[in-house]
Amino acid sequence: MNVSRRNAAAAYSMPRVLREKLNVRDLRVPLGKIARSHFVTLGECFSPSRKKHIVRARHALWQHLRDEGWSYAGIGDLFGMDHTSVRAALLSALPPIAESEVIAEAAE
Repeated sequence: MNVSRRNAAAAYSMPRVLREKLNVRDLRVPLGKIARSHFVTLGECFSPSRKKHIVRARHALWQHLRDEGWSYAGIGDLFGMDHTSVRAALLSALPPIAESEVIAEAAE
């Protein structure tokens, strides 16, 4: 199949082993819904693509898994990434704490 560079992420399909992991852990449906809400496929989220819309969807999946109680290492293993990359991405997405809140907490 001849796929241009531009559409390489769209043509990415998840490896069979990864599909089985998602099915065993009952993650395929909820993660698929999150991916579709970002207008990407689940396969694109697991691709190595660095396109903005795919990265945003991937980070949304990571946040969902983290909210479900997953560790950074577990999320990194599932996506084939280092846990520090997952942690940095999720922490950078948090809204910054206002200075007044920090000062108020320090005063208490």
